[in-house]
Amino acid sequence: MQIFEKDVCVGEVIDNFLGEKEFSDIKSILMSPEMGWFHQSDVVSNTDKGALDTYFIHTFFSNFYGWPRGVMSELYPLCASLIEKLDVEVLIRLRANNYPHTPTKVQHGFHVDCNYPHEAAIFYVNTNNGLTILEGGQEIKSIENRVAIFDGKTKHCSTTCTDERARINIVVNYIRRTK
Repeated sequence: MQIFEKDVCVGEVIDNFLGEKEFSDIKSILMSPEMGWFHQSDVVSNTDKGALDTYFIHTFFSNFYGWPRGVMSELYPLCASLIEKLDVEVLIRLRANNYPHTPTKVQHGFHVDCNYPHEAAIFYVNTNNGLTILEGGQEIKSIENRVAIFDGKTKHCSTTCTDERARINIVVNYIRRTK
């Protein structure tokens, strides 16, 4: 399925993105009670919406200016199949997000992950009623083993879920290999 914003294609959504084993390996680790998560006090800086505007992250890799750079987690190899299938040439950031269940769905602030040309991919680890919403109004449902790939300059936001214990996804910011 292609994603359109103002009649311009900005990306695509692909179901069953990874093979069964590769997906199962990722899901079993990220959904495990032993997975290490780091608390963030707000989802988007300067848009705090109160006590429910919180989440947990696990950074596998970072190449953001002003942040520590390089591989940040021993779990980085877990995402090798995802990076390969996205045809990544330059990896900017690779991070997992864990949005805890909330009694009502909370929509976080619109943002871009970095302010220079790149692609963004959101890989959904579990199925739930949470969403990714693009600035043009397109809603992408959280369905396990689905990926949404779009222009990194497209503003987007996340929501929590109300039907599962957590909404878990992996965000990849990257520059695609030229063919």
